[in-house]
Amino acid sequence: MSPESPEFAHLFEAAILGWRPQEGDWSVEQMRQHLLTYPNGAKALCHGSSLVSLVFFQQLPGVVEILYLFTLSSSRGQGFMGSLLNVLFLEFNDREFWLEVRQSNQAAKALYLKWGFHLCGQRPHYYSDGSTALLMSRPASLSLK
Repeated sequence: MSPESPEFAHLFEAAILGWRPQEGDWSVEQMRQHLLTYPNGAKALCHGSSLVSLVFFQQLPGVVEILYLFTLSSSRGQGFMGSLLNVLFLEFNDREFWLEVRQSNQAAKALYLKWGFHLCGQRPHYYSDGSTALLMSRPASLSLK
């Protein structure tokens, strides 16, 4: 489903209705702005008629930078984000991937390690609460798991 399609817009609105961002999360307005700025910079995964996961990214020369990942809390732990990342890796298999993750986010770090990312740096005191951002990368053409 394309982020430009009316169906995507409807599912996006339904998915974020009532969503309450936590510290460090993108606001609904930031998500909308990204979709307007980078119309091909998002992937979505639906389960039935419900949007369950989104990935926002930007394409750079030789690199795809993952900017934000979102899975509805009721859909976490069911493999949806892994499936969505797999789609992204297949489409851009000739590019390196970059992302950052809050050092305390154990679930996200485990997912990224499972999908071939490795730690390549950190940004101490990056977040407003003083916590550290870990920088992770995944080599191009890494075989899929």
